[in-house]
Amino acid sequence: ETYEYQGDVEYILLACDGLFDVFSVNEVDDLVKTMKYSKRINKNGTRIPLLDAALAYYKGHTNEADKILGGIAGQRIYKTNACEEVNMGSNPAKRISQILTKM
Repeated sequence: ETYEYQGDVEYILLACDGLFDVFSVNEVDDLVKTMKYSKRINKNGTRIPLLDAALAYYKGHTNEADKILGGIAGQRIYKTNACEEVNMGSNPAKRISQILTKM
């Protein structure tokens, strides 16, 4: 089926429930907007280090972002090599998708 949406939409996010096992809807909104606008957007009380990690990944600063996430999750459970690297040559939507998967 095809649905046509008429109205003002800032973005559409298609994700599995696994993303929402980790982040709340409000956190995902802040993360997506932070990457989309390349600046920290925190309207929903999202933990600042998460936003900083997302922004660092988006800007191509992978080592910095990995360190931030490692500090949040603890090196015992966060594995930086569990997901593919963010491809800086990808379009913005694909890059945001890669980052949300990595986080």
